[in-house]
Amino acid sequence: MSAPRGVGRFFDGRTAAAMPADIHVEAEALVIASDYRAPPARWPLQSLRVTDRRPDGSAVLAAHGEEGRLVVDAALLAALAIPDESGRAGPRLSAAQLRRYALVAAALAAALALLWLGWPPLADRLALAVPASFAESLGGQVTESLVSGKRLCTQPAGTAALQRLTDRLAAQLTLPHPVRVQVVDDPLVNAFAAPGGYIVLFRGLIAGAGSPEEVAGVLAHELGHVAASHPLRLLMRYSGLSLAAMLIWGDLNMTTIASLLVTFSYSRGFENEADARAIEILQRAGIDSRGLSHFFARVDAGRIENALRYISTHPTSLDRRAAIEALVRPGAPALTPGEWTALRGICQNS
Repeated sequence: MSAPRGVGRFFDGRTAAAMPADIHVEAEALVIASDYRAPPARWPLQSLRVTDRRPDGSAVLAAHGEEGRLVVDAALLAALAIPDESGRAGPRLSAAQLRRYALVAAALAAALALLWLGWPPLADRLALAVPASFAESLGGQVTESLVSGKRLCTQPAGTAALQRLTDRLAAQLTLPHPVRVQVVDDPLVNAFAAPGGYIVLFRGLIAGAGSPEEVAGVLAHELGHVAASHPLRLLMRYSGLSLAAMLIWGDLNMTTIASLLVTFSYSRGFENEADARAIEILQRAGIDSRGLSHFFARVDAGRIENALRYISTHPTSLDRRAAIEALVRPGAPALTPGEWTALRGICQNS
């Protein structure tokens, strides 16, 4: 029988970009070759595991002790016969064992519920103690899961304009990891930050913005979340009981973790902190910070189509808008007219 071969998408754990890869088995190792990576990655077959299964039959593979993730199709997955950690069946339990485990689960859930009020401060301490390398790895996997199946916008001139704006804003912060921003071809008005410096903007947000200063304001706001470790703190705070339940029932996977980031809204305190940090970033960069208040005002007034998603994940209030208005100041343009045109066309990929 010939050794399994196929193609897949490789994520190296350092960037959120998917690298097309040729895959084959050689000397008890899975060899992952890509034009974007040299030399090829070699994952020992015995270290491979399935971390997430998808509805189309494809799956996400990982290897113990190795960075990165690999997405393979159903045919290659079947040929490799890899142990499944995304939902391992395990031995059948007797009725008495099931009742015992159910009682233990109920008792644990009750204990966690009693401790819930004291969880957020502890969760924040745990999140802030997470090593930067782990946050980057987690952020890359979470982002890959969230944008999986969506087209990324990579028109060169638009990408260059966005990178210059990102560098200009990120230079005002001291972060333990680089900032990686990408645009998803989706009409919803949305943006989110993941752990480890990953930020995703939706095409609808750029299309709905009235000026480059509005985009800069939203990007600075997401950088404010990044600087304060809000994405990781959000996961720690709000997934406490959920993670416990997933661990009990064996249903812990990256897709579930990723969905938590876009299901829960940031607290008012987190949003206020990100707003203040955003205005500070913009003003240090010399950019007109009024774009942030203009964007929020137009979203709240319903003048931007498809903005419901942004409202649900970044809820505003009268007090919050008043605080922003009191802090914003005039400044220089965020982009040149040519750069703004290029950014608005970033999804017009050839």
